[in-house]
Amino acid sequence: MKKTLQLLIILFLTNSYSQVVFEKGYFVNNQNEKIECWIKNQDWINQPKQIEYKLSEDGKTEVTDFNQINSFQVYNTPHYYKKQVVNIDREKNSEGFNPKLEPVILKVLVEGKASLYEDVSTGLFFYKNENEEIKQLIFKRYENKDVKIIEDFSYRTELYNNVKCRDNSAEKLRKINYKQNSLVNYFTDYNQCVNNDFKNYTENQTKFLYNLKAIAGTAINTNMKTEINFFPSEHNASIKHTNSDISVNAIIGAEFEMLLPFNKNKWGIFISPTFQSYKNESSTIYNDFMGRYYMISTIPSQGPVNTYFSYTLKIEREHKYTFIEVPIGIRYYFNVNEKNKFFINASYGFILNLSTTENVSFETLASHPILPPLRIENTNSKASGSTKFGVGYVVNSKLSISANYSILQLSQSNIIGFSLQGSYRFL
Repeated sequence: MKKTLQLLIILFLTNSYSQVVFEKGYFVNNQNEKIECWIKNQDWINQPKQIEYKLSEDGKTEVTDFNQINSFQVYNTPHYYKKQVVNIDREKNSEGFNPKLEPVILKVLVEGKASLYEDVSTGLFFYKNENEEIKQLIFKRYENKDVKIIEDFSYRTELYNNVKCRDNSAEKLRKINYKQNSLVNYFTDYNQCVNNDFKNYTENQTKFLYNLKAIAGTAINTNMKTEINFFPSEHNASIKHTNSDISVNAIIGAEFEMLLPFNKNKWGIFISPTFQSYKNESSTIYNDFMGRYYMISTIPSQGPVNTYFSYTLKIEREHKYTFIEVPIGIRYYFNVNEKNKFFINASYGFILNLSTTENVSFETLASHPILPPLRIENTNSKASGSTKFGVGYVVNSKLSISANYSILQLSQSNIIGFSLQGSYRFL
């Protein structure tokens, strides 16, 4: 397991430093000079604090931030940011509008006669009419003196008064939510209504992607611990036995994967139900099977005395499990090119047991005449579940192969597994 985690860390660090994607763009410096360049597109989900850029495609990589620039844009992407000094009230849960004048980094969502901006760090929205100052769109939700929840929809009134072309009724305005999609749609509709040239930068936004795959593979499972408790029939002492057995089993199933809309769809969430079975039957002879019990001493003052004993046992085990494993996990891709990529993933899953057979029997082949006969006490079953780590490679966006290390708890058995799986994406 440690080696698997080390491999995941090495792959992640390698990707962090080796995958450099620069795209055409520009930035405007504090002297108001527009610098055309190549910008490393991180497909930011949060507000970027700095950018890496090259003045030519093969040039030296340099770094700048908003202490040195006023804006930057990566062409044909949703990444267009401006530094502006605005009146901003960051308190979303207090009554009234109490702004402070300060510089903020705003993401440009729509640019036209009426423009829409977002402060990604706070989730606050701003707008600007042509030749006017940028203003905050106000929405608050707070608790008043009577311990009632009050919602302040001032942004709707602001839009009705200052960004209105069509005869929008109050009912239509009540449908405008303080969310990016809703506000972008409203500003797009307004700019179309006034026949103004405008740009909706969210059209180029990275979107959710969905994959459906068929899976088949082979698992090599090692039953690391099946605990058997032996008890002498007349004495309260136990002997615990563990065994290690190997089983090779087939895997068949499907996977649904959702790629998240940031960082170039490199992050994904998946659920991967697979049908599996585990079967192990074995017979083993154990010589000098050691244990102890308490014997009452013939000398009253001594009390109980530990007495050690040994048996020769023949233990027969039968463990059969048929189950559906349902791992839910997260995956990260390392792009080699547009259609080929490595990936790593980790998951935790629950197991639906379809059938379970757990039989353990033994025969005493030899023991000291004075030793008591043995009996087996049933071991309590535990909740079933799995933890899994994997690495793999995708070919031509369709076929993939992965190697997985897993830890499964199946009722009374703790199983370490290694599997090789192939998958085919058909949707």
